[in-house]
Amino acid sequence: MKKLKFQYETQLFFSEKITRHFFVLRFIPLSTSAQKICSVEYFVEPQEHIDMNTDCFGNTTVVGRMVAPHDDFHFSISGIAFTDVGAVGAEPLHPVYKYSSPYTQAEEPIVCYFRERIWGRLSADMTNVQKALAIMEAVFGDFSYCPGVTTVKTTASEALALGKGVCQDYAHICIALLRYAKVPARYVAGLFLGEGATHAWVEVYEQDRWIGIDPTHNCMVNDDYIRISRGRDYGDCMVERGTFVGNAEQRLEVHARVEAL
Repeated sequence: MKKLKFQYETQLFFSEKITRHFFVLRFIPLSTSAQKICSVEYFVEPQEHIDMNTDCFGNTTVVGRMVAPHDDFHFSISGIAFTDVGAVGAEPLHPVYKYSSPYTQAEEPIVCYFRERIWGRLSADMTNVQKALAIMEAVFGDFSYCPGVTTVKTTASEALALGKGVCQDYAHICIALLRYAKVPARYVAGLFLGEGATHAWVEVYEQDRWIGIDPTHNCMVNDDYIRISRGRDYGDCMVERGTFVGNAEQRLEVHARVEAL
């Protein structure tokens, strides 16, 4: 078990005043059998009204609005997380994690890569986690970490064709390959020990439990990770989503820090 102190902050700057800003935020970490969150402080500003809900994937959502004119939007959270991957509890499998999702379609690049680079690494007697580790090792060796070449809209097939991307792309590619191999998998967004921004990794379903792997670092997920949200892919875990009235351009700044206590 580890005790982690975390801070996360996002600022959106608009080039001109906007109005009727409606938003959905997913930035509050989950409390589960393997992760206990306490001493949480968060704020959202400006805002005229907010509600806290739970979405269909079990993620905490903050839904709100700011109708008056404004040219910036800011939300942040801090708190303490007690993490223990050894305490992961049993959870029923939702069928949605067996099938392709918008970012993880089994398109030609995924299918070809699976047949050429993955098929020979797998065998019928392997567990789901063993299959996941084999797939992760292949992707880690063939794919390069390179910020700026993909966007949040890039799919698994598009990223694989490029051969480079960021943690979101590593996760989408592995999920697409895992589901193609009939292994249930889901996308996880969260924080990682150190300083930077949010991180993304994968969970694989085995023996009624979800087990984490981190394709970006080619390792199993340990107690250095804090889960914020989970879903089929990035689209279900977006930290901020919203609409507004106005023609403003947006600039985003994100900062995250996790330290062991």
